Amino acid sequence: MSPAVGRIGFHLAAVALAALAALRLAGIVHVAAWVLGAAALGLALVLFAALYLPWFGLFGRPLRRGPAALGLVARTFDDGPDAAATPVVLAALQRRGHRATFFVIGTQAAAAPEVIRAILAAGCTVGNHTHRHSWLTPCYGPGRLREELERATAALVAAGGEAARPRFVRPPVGLLGPYFAPAAAAAGLRLVACSGRAGDASLWPLARERVLRRVARALQPGAIIALHDGAEVRGRSAPAPALIEAVLDLVEAKGLRSVTLEELCATSPGPSPSPAAAR
Repeated sequence: MSPAVGRIGFHLAAVALAALAALRLAGIVHVAAWVLGAAALGLALVLFAALYLPWFGLFGRPLRRGPAALGLVARTFDDGPDAAATPVVLAALQRRGHRATFFVIGTQAAAAPEVIRAILAAGCTVGNHTHRHSWLTPCYGPGRLREELERATAALVAAGGEAARPRFVRPPVGLLGPYFAPAAAAAGLRLVACSGRAGDASLWPLARERVLRRVARALQPGAIIALHDGAEVRGRSAPAPALIEAVLDLVEAKGLRSVTLEELCATSPGPSPSPAAAR
Protein backbone atom coordinates (compact mmCIF):
# COMPACT_ATOMS: atom_id res chain seq x y z
CA MET A 1 0.00 0.00 0.00
CA SER A 2 1.33 3.42 -0.94
CA PRO A 3 1.46 6.14 1.75
CA ALA A 4 -1.11 8.18 -0.21
CA VAL A 5 -3.56 5.26 -0.23
CA GLY A 6 -2.84 4.57 3.44
CA ARG A 7 -3.45 8.20 4.36
CA ILE A 8 -6.78 8.30 2.49
CA GLY A 9 -7.81 4.92 3.89
CA PHE A 10 -7.09 5.96 7.45
CA HIS A 11 -9.14 9.15 7.10
CA LEU A 12 -12.06 7.24 5.55
CA ALA A 13 -11.97 4.71 8.38
CA ALA A 14 -12.00 7.49 10.99
CA VAL A 15 -14.92 9.26 9.29
CA ALA A 16 -16.85 5.99 8.97
CA LEU A 17 -16.33 5.19 12.66
CA ALA A 18 -17.44 8.68 13.72
CA ALA A 19 -20.53 8.45 11.51
CA LEU A 20 -21.43 5.04 12.92
CA ALA A 21 -21.08 6.34 16.48
CA ALA A 22 -23.30 9.34 15.65
CA LEU A 23 -25.96 7.10 14.08
CA ARG A 24 -25.94 4.87 17.14
CA LEU A 25 -26.39 7.85 19.46
CA ALA A 26 -29.31 9.00 17.32
CA GLY A 27 -30.91 5.56 17.58
CA ILE A 28 -30.82 5.00 13.82
CA VAL A 29 -28.57 1.95 13.96
CA HIS A 30 -27.97 -0.54 16.75
CA VAL A 31 -24.35 -1.49 17.26
CA ALA A 32 -22.99 -2.93 20.48
CA ALA A 33 -20.89 -0.45 22.45
CA TRP A 34 -18.06 -2.95 22.69
CA VAL A 35 -17.88 -3.17 18.89
CA LEU A 36 -17.47 0.59 18.61
CA GLY A 37 -14.94 0.56 21.42
CA ALA A 38 -12.90 -2.19 19.80
CA ALA A 39 -12.97 -0.38 16.45
CA ALA A 40 -11.86 2.87 18.09
CA LEU A 41 -9.04 1.07 19.93
CA GLY A 42 -7.89 -0.59 16.72
CA LEU A 43 -7.86 2.73 14.88
CA ALA A 44 -5.92 4.33 17.73
CA LEU A 45 -3.31 1.56 17.61
CA VAL A 46 -2.95 1.99 13.85
CA LEU A 47 -2.50 5.75 14.35
CA PHE A 48 0.16 5.18 17.02
CA ALA A 49 2.06 2.81 14.74
CA ALA A 50 1.80 5.20 11.78
CA LEU A 51 3.04 8.14 13.87
CA TYR A 52 5.84 6.53 15.85
CA LEU A 53 7.05 3.42 14.02
CA PRO A 54 8.85 4.42 10.80
CA TRP A 55 8.77 0.88 9.38
CA PHE A 56 4.94 0.82 9.51
CA GLY A 57 4.74 2.90 6.34
CA LEU A 58 1.13 4.07 6.50
CA PHE A 59 1.90 7.80 6.18
CA GLY A 60 5.32 7.60 4.54
CA ARG A 61 8.44 5.52 4.02
CA PRO A 62 11.38 7.40 5.51
CA LEU A 63 14.99 6.41 5.00
CA ARG A 64 15.92 4.17 7.94
CA ARG A 65 19.34 2.83 6.94
CA GLY A 66 21.92 3.02 4.22
CA PRO A 67 23.95 0.39 2.35
CA ALA A 68 25.85 -2.01 4.59
CA ALA A 69 28.69 -2.86 2.23
CA LEU A 70 31.09 -0.03 3.11
CA GLY A 71 31.27 -0.48 6.88
CA LEU A 72 29.85 2.99 7.55
CA VAL A 73 27.19 4.30 9.92
CA ALA A 74 25.46 7.68 10.01
CA ARG A 75 25.58 9.37 13.36
CA THR A 76 22.80 11.98 13.61
CA PHE A 77 22.10 14.56 16.29
CA ASP A 78 18.72 16.23 16.85
CA ASP A 79 17.33 19.34 18.54
CA GLY A 80 20.35 21.66 18.20
CA PRO A 81 22.28 23.67 17.57
CA ASP A 82 23.30 24.28 21.16
CA ALA A 83 25.99 26.91 21.64
CA ALA A 84 27.59 24.93 24.49
CA ALA A 85 26.92 21.29 23.56
CA THR A 86 27.32 21.15 19.78
CA PRO A 87 30.96 22.39 19.72
CA VAL A 88 31.90 19.65 22.22
CA VAL A 89 30.40 17.02 19.92
CA LEU A 90 32.12 18.54 16.88
CA ALA A 91 35.50 18.57 18.62
CA ALA A 92 35.22 14.87 19.47
CA LEU A 93 34.19 13.96 15.94
CA GLN A 94 37.04 15.93 14.37
CA ARG A 95 39.67 14.63 16.78
CA ARG A 96 38.74 11.02 16.02
CA GLY A 97 38.09 11.35 12.28
CA HIS A 98 34.32 10.95 12.23
CA ARG A 99 31.50 13.02 10.76
CA ALA A 100 27.78 13.34 11.39
CA THR A 101 24.57 15.03 10.31
CA PHE A 102 22.89 17.51 12.67
CA PHE A 103 19.11 17.88 12.39
CA VAL A 104 18.64 21.43 13.58
CA ILE A 105 15.63 23.51 14.58
CA GLY A 106 15.17 26.64 12.49
CA THR A 107 14.67 29.06 15.38
CA GLN A 108 17.81 27.79 17.08
CA ALA A 109 19.83 27.99 13.87
CA ALA A 110 18.79 31.63 13.57
CA ALA A 111 19.88 32.23 17.18
CA ALA A 112 23.28 30.52 16.77
CA PRO A 113 24.44 30.92 13.15
CA GLU A 114 28.09 30.57 14.16
CA VAL A 115 27.39 26.99 15.31
CA ILE A 116 25.88 26.14 11.93
CA ARG A 117 29.04 27.43 10.27
CA ALA A 118 31.17 25.40 12.70
CA ILE A 119 29.23 22.24 11.81
CA LEU A 120 29.97 22.78 8.13
CA ALA A 121 33.61 23.67 8.79
CA ALA A 122 34.01 20.34 10.60
CA GLY A 123 32.97 18.45 7.46
CA CYS A 124 29.54 17.62 8.87
CA THR A 125 26.14 18.44 7.38
CA VAL A 126 22.86 19.85 8.61
CA GLY A 127 19.33 18.56 8.20
CA ASN A 128 15.91 20.15 8.65
CA HIS A 129 14.16 19.44 11.97
CA THR A 130 11.32 21.94 11.35
CA HIS A 131 11.32 25.59 12.34
CA ARG A 132 9.79 25.40 15.82
CA HIS A 133 9.88 21.69 16.76
CA SER A 134 6.29 21.60 18.00
CA TRP A 135 4.83 18.36 19.32
CA LEU A 136 1.67 19.38 17.44
CA THR A 137 3.47 19.06 14.09
CA PRO A 138 1.74 15.72 13.25
CA CYS A 139 -1.59 17.58 13.38
CA TYR A 140 -0.58 20.26 10.87
CA GLY A 141 -2.11 20.38 7.40
CA PRO A 142 -0.04 20.31 4.19
CA GLY A 143 0.26 24.10 3.77
CA ARG A 144 1.35 24.78 7.33
CA LEU A 145 3.82 21.89 7.27
CA ARG A 146 5.43 23.09 4.06
CA GLU A 147 5.76 26.59 5.50
CA GLU A 148 7.35 25.13 8.64
CA LEU A 149 9.91 23.21 6.61
CA GLU A 150 10.70 26.05 4.22
CA ARG A 151 11.19 28.51 7.09
CA ALA A 152 13.66 26.11 8.72
CA THR A 153 15.55 25.71 5.44
CA ALA A 154 15.62 29.50 4.99
CA ALA A 155 17.05 29.90 8.51
CA LEU A 156 19.78 27.38 7.76
CA VAL A 157 20.74 29.03 4.46
CA ALA A 158 20.78 32.44 6.16
CA ALA A 159 23.12 31.05 8.83
CA GLY A 160 25.51 29.06 6.65
CA GLY A 161 24.90 29.90 3.01
CA GLU A 162 24.01 27.41 0.28
CA ALA A 163 26.31 24.82 1.86
CA ALA A 164 23.81 24.68 4.72
CA ARG A 165 20.80 23.98 2.49
CA PRO A 166 19.51 20.65 3.85
CA ARG A 167 18.84 17.56 1.78
CA PHE A 168 17.14 15.61 4.56
CA VAL A 169 14.36 16.22 7.08
CA ARG A 170 13.39 14.45 10.30
CA PRO A 171 10.05 15.19 12.02
CA PRO A 172 10.05 16.35 15.64
CA VAL A 173 10.15 13.45 18.12
CA GLY A 174 10.13 11.20 15.05
CA LEU A 175 6.34 11.51 14.80
CA LEU A 176 5.29 11.09 11.18
CA GLY A 177 1.90 12.79 10.70
CA PRO A 178 -0.29 12.05 7.69
CA TYR A 179 0.85 15.08 5.65
CA PHE A 180 4.52 15.26 6.60
CA ALA A 181 5.87 13.12 3.75
CA PRO A 182 4.15 15.04 0.93
CA ALA A 183 5.11 18.37 2.53
CA ALA A 184 8.74 17.23 2.73
CA ALA A 185 8.72 16.21 -0.93
CA ALA A 186 7.21 19.57 -1.93
CA ALA A 187 9.97 21.34 0.01
CA GLY A 188 12.68 19.33 -1.78
CA LEU A 189 13.61 17.26 1.26
CA ARG A 190 14.14 13.53 1.74
CA LEU A 191 12.40 12.05 4.78
CA VAL A 192 14.70 10.34 7.32
CA ALA A 193 13.99 8.29 10.42
CA CYS A 194 16.62 6.04 12.04
CA SER A 195 17.42 2.39 12.58
CA GLY A 196 18.36 2.96 16.22
CA ARG A 197 17.26 5.43 18.87
CA ALA A 198 19.74 6.03 21.67
CA GLY A 199 16.96 7.12 24.02
CA ASP A 200 19.27 9.81 25.40
CA ALA A 201 16.51 12.45 25.34
CA SER A 202 13.61 10.37 26.64
CA LEU A 203 10.99 12.13 28.76
CA TRP A 204 11.96 9.70 31.51
CA PRO A 205 15.77 9.85 31.44
CA LEU A 206 17.54 6.55 30.80
CA ALA A 207 20.70 5.64 32.66
CA ARG A 208 23.92 6.20 30.72
CA GLU A 209 24.64 2.44 30.62
CA ARG A 210 21.23 1.72 29.12
CA VAL A 211 21.67 4.40 26.44
CA LEU A 212 25.04 2.94 25.46
CA ARG A 213 23.58 -0.59 25.33
CA ARG A 214 20.89 0.65 22.95
CA VAL A 215 23.52 2.27 20.75
CA ALA A 216 25.67 -0.88 20.79
CA ARG A 217 22.73 -3.07 19.72
CA ALA A 218 21.90 -0.72 16.85
CA LEU A 219 25.46 -0.39 15.53
CA GLN A 220 25.50 -2.36 12.30
CA PRO A 221 26.94 -1.35 8.90
CA GLY A 222 24.50 1.05 7.26
CA ALA A 223 22.81 2.02 10.52
CA ILE A 224 21.41 5.49 11.15
CA ILE A 225 21.65 6.26 14.88
CA ALA A 226 19.79 9.19 16.49
CA LEU A 227 21.24 11.09 19.45
CA HIS A 228 20.67 14.65 20.70
CA ASP A 229 22.95 17.68 20.91
CA GLY A 230 20.04 19.80 22.15
CA ALA A 231 17.62 19.47 25.05
CA GLU A 232 13.96 20.20 24.35
CA VAL A 233 12.95 19.66 28.01
CA ARG A 234 13.62 22.81 30.02
CA GLY A 235 16.12 22.46 32.83
CA ARG A 236 17.99 19.58 31.20
CA SER A 237 21.42 19.64 29.64
CA ALA A 238 22.00 18.34 26.13
CA PRO A 239 23.00 14.67 26.54
CA ALA A 240 25.43 14.25 23.63
CA PRO A 241 28.58 15.85 25.19
CA ALA A 242 28.59 13.33 28.04
CA LEU A 243 28.07 10.40 25.65
CA ILE A 244 30.02 11.21 22.51
CA GLU A 245 33.38 9.70 23.46
CA ALA A 246 31.81 6.44 24.66
CA VAL A 247 29.62 6.26 21.57
CA LEU A 248 32.62 6.70 19.29
CA ASP A 249 34.44 4.00 21.27
CA LEU A 250 31.57 1.65 20.39
CA VAL A 251 31.68 2.64 16.72
CA GLU A 252 35.42 2.05 16.49
CA ALA A 253 35.26 -1.21 18.48
CA LYS A 254 33.02 -2.62 15.74
CA GLY A 255 35.40 -1.47 13.00
CA LEU A 256 32.93 1.13 11.74
CA ARG A 257 33.23 4.81 10.85
CA SER A 258 30.63 7.52 11.36
CA VAL A 259 29.82 9.64 8.31
CA THR A 260 27.16 12.11 7.18
CA LEU A 261 23.88 10.92 5.72
CA GLU A 262 25.01 12.22 2.34
CA GLU A 263 28.10 10.01 2.48
CA LEU A 264 26.18 6.98 3.75
CA CYS A 265 23.66 7.28 0.94
CA ALA A 266 26.30 8.26 -1.65
CA THR A 267 24.27 11.32 -2.60
CA SER A 268 25.70 14.24 -4.51
CA PRO A 269 27.15 16.98 -2.25
CA GLY A 270 25.29 19.64 -4.19
CA PRO A 271 22.26 21.53 -2.82
CA SER A 272 18.83 19.97 -2.77
CA PRO A 273 16.12 21.38 -5.04
CA SER A 274 14.99 24.85 -4.06
CA PRO A 275 11.43 25.34 -2.79
CA ALA A 276 10.66 27.28 -5.96
CA ALA A 277 11.76 24.34 -8.12
CA ALA A 278 9.53 21.98 -6.11
CA ARG A 279 6.41 23.98 -6.92
